[in-house]
Amino acid sequence: MSSSDEFDTIIANSQVNLEPSVAKRVWTAGVGMFTAALPAYLFATVLDLSVQDYLPIYLSVTILSGIALSFAYQAFFVGSYIKFQRDSAAKQYKGKASDKKQWEEARETLLVRQANSYAIFYINTVFLSLAIILGFYVLKATSLPINYAASVSVSAGLLTWLASQSDAKN
Repeated sequence: MSSSDEFDTIIANSQVNLEPSVAKRVWTAGVGMFTAALPAYLFATVLDLSVQDYLPIYLSVTILSGIALSFAYQAFFVGSYIKFQRDSAAKQYKGKASDKKQWEEARETLLVRQANSYAIFYINTVFLSLAIILGFYVLKATSLPINYAASVSVSAGLLTWLASQSDAKN
């Protein structure tokens, strides 16, 4: 069985709709905005990049990066869900037949929460690490506004692209 056949089988057997609801999209966008705002705080406090003087840059970069991160969360969530689904497929229910449906629903809920938490943790960790490395080491010689915009935007864009590539492989 090829990996695409295995992917199709897992998705077909899954009781969970992997398309995000509006509430989940809004929630992940909020998480993405908060995460994208953290480098802005660093640049404003550590490097003294004035918020008042560069507010348009801060807002535009934070909003666009937050949106990109929310797409990265969803793409990585799908890959993580499939990975966790494969890992838990070996665990079968060994109780009464009447409790099996309830057990399956609880297992699916746990898998969704686990995959969602893992996706957000992983994407946030890599995003912040990349933004710090780019901002404080790689782009150190550039002017501060360009350094901020490039380090945050490149980090968010790269992660979104990588997450969509990993989603395409699954």
